[in-house]
Amino acid sequence: MTSKLCSRRDWLNEGAALGPVAVLGSDAAQRLGNDRVLPDQRIWRGHQWFNIAGVRQPSPLEPDINSIALIGNPAAQK
Repeated sequence: MTSKLCSRRDWLNEGAALGPVAVLGSDAAQRLGNDRVLPDQRIWRGHQWFNIAGVRQPSPLEPDINSIALIGNPAAQK
């Protein structure tokens, strides 16, 4: 199975409204041992489960984003 690396803004689109999803920064994924996106792979954040939608490519211009998990707006509002 291949890695799903995100380089565009297609990872937190309208599909996030269907359920809580997260995109891992490259460093966060490495720390969790998630270098690949597998079916039904989830992480526990903020008292709820998030399906992993992808892993961002490293960002040299904004290195802080490499260590976080991005979540969709509907889940963030909860």
